[in-house]
Amino acid sequence: MSAILKFLPNLKFNKNLKSKRNTKSSKATINCPIALQWIISEERLKALKEKQNEFLESEIFDGCGFKYSLTIYPNGDGKTKIGQTRIFLRLYLQQNAKKIDAEFCLTIESAKYSNKMNHTFDKSKGWGIKCCSTEKLFDSKRKFIVDGILTIRVEGVLKVTKLMKDEEESAWNSRDFA
Repeated sequence: MSAILKFLPNLKFNKNLKSKRNTKSSKATINCPIALQWIISEERLKALKEKQNEFLESEIFDGCGFKYSLTIYPNGDGKTKIGQTRIFLRLYLQQNAKKIDAEFCLTIESAKYSNKMNHTFDKSKGWGIKCCSTEKLFDSKRKFIVDGILTIRVEGVLKVTKLMKDEEESAWNSRDFA
């Protein structure tokens, strides 16, 4: 605070002010844009065409207090979803991420498929939707797979609510970011 007071010498600072929080940590929200393109060979998908509850996962990327990836289940992710191709955004929350409000869009441009979604993640998990039937995924007329490749894109903003420790909050309040 002394740096601020040097620039504002007439300002009187009340040292007896107390924080409204009763806990040792507070929350901060950070907007974290994501964009990912995942290219999957038809051969890898065909290997799972007849298998239930089997999936492929993209590379795992680092975000702002979390890691994320895409997963695809070519033949369903549960007994009632056999025969459905399902795509998920999977988040791995790290220690200080309390929750993540996700607004994202899954797109397969070649098939003119696009789906916007909103979901709040409060634990590590995936969230997605049925993209098409397993039969349609492999139907060349539907153009999900073109030239032996399926290309999935995800774009969005993840609003990460983080728990700030006392030291982080103290640096924030004093504007000491060094």
